[in-house]
Amino acid sequence: MLRIRYKLDTAERWNEIWDDDEQVLICPTETGARVGDSARVELAIKLSGPRVLLRGRVVEISGSSMRVRLNPLEFAKTDYIKGFVRGGMLNLRKLRRLPLRIDCTFFLKEPFRSYTRDINEQGLFVVAESPLPEGTVLDFEVDFPRGKVMCRGIVKHTVIIEDEDVPGMGIIFSNNDMTELTKAIEALENDFLADNLPDEYLL
Repeated sequence: MLRIRYKLDTAERWNEIWDDDEQVLICPTETGARVGDSARVELAIKLSGPRVLLRGRVVEISGSSMRVRLNPLEFAKTDYIKGFVRGGMLNLRKLRRLPLRIDCTFFLKEPFRSYTRDINEQGLFVVAESPLPEGTVLDFEVDFPRGKVMCRGIVKHTVIIEDEDVPGMGIIFSNNDMTELTKAIEALENDFLADNLPDEYLL
């Protein structure tokens, strides 16, 4: 797998390297790269901005640049970056969805472990090949970097494999007391923006 480190001096440069129609990232050509190679792009935005890991496949090489088409799982990350570039979105909680992988344990008949594709103060999207029906009430534990938080939520929408997207379920939080959960998500965002999270949360 190609490993590409790519630092943007300004957030606005994202608009120069991202093809939204094709879901393609334009990167500097790596020595020995070939069309069809898998690639992991470690993208850092400004000196103090967020860092994301973007996975895809090389679809074109032309001189000093190559085009990497991203996997569907990465689209939550690119949506976040576009909001970060536009500015202001980070202060609107209903629009802010942190594109991070956080382990979760669901307490059904048997404990079921999965992980998030994105999360904010309203809810999260959990990757699952067989999502539960919409309206299902769940008790689960979210393993934040600074500690675990018990949660309750309701399955709001589901995505199946046939939808040509990452299969899983969107869950809305329904905790009676949101204080601990809100603090955990705020700390998570602060760590993300300061690039203080280990790579395991960026996958």
